[in-house]
Amino acid sequence: MNRRNVIKSFFLYGVAAAAVGSVFEILHLNKAIDKGYVRSKKALIGALAELIIPATDTPGALDANVADYIILAVSEQLPRKEANNFISGLKEIEEVCRRKKKKDFLACNKEDQTDILLQVRELNQLVRGQLLHKIERKLRGATFFETLKELTVYGFCTSEVGATKALRYILIPTQYDPCMPLEKEQPCWATK
Repeated sequence: MNRRNVIKSFFLYGVAAAAVGSVFEILHLNKAIDKGYVRSKKALIGALAELIIPATDTPGALDANVADYIILAVSEQLPRKEANNFISGLKEIEEVCRRKKKKDFLACNKEDQTDILLQVRELNQLVRGQLLHKIERKLRGATFFETLKELTVYGFCTSEVGATKALRYILIPTQYDPCMPLEKEQPCWATK
């Protein structure tokens, strides 16, 4: 057999396998959102959000009911690609936790939960180049970890607890001051 024909056939089989894998990936990302699954994982979503914004001297994500906001956003507002990436990320966290820690995510302590979340983040960041990351984000949507961080911070900052207790909030400002000096240890403004 001719070496060129063997190389061509390997190349063609590789391209065909990549195309078939891409088709399955596109079909998976564009399937209907499993809203029941997302609602059933409220405790898991709340624990993940609390890892991102923990309760300290200010309220945390659980105090602001961020899990309810994330469930609503994933079920009703996010594009299908990103919602399905988020659901896959939840399943991946459960899988990794059962494989590494031999128990459920909610049964682990905070250190183990943080370790599992960081491992899943590293698995999701395989593409490190800026251009390749932009292309992947355009094709696949935001990763699980990006979506989780964005929804947690947005849900916390727009909640009543986050806006009034963690951020500086004035219900009715008397005048517009574009450049306000901040005092030491003063929180950010909730209104702009």
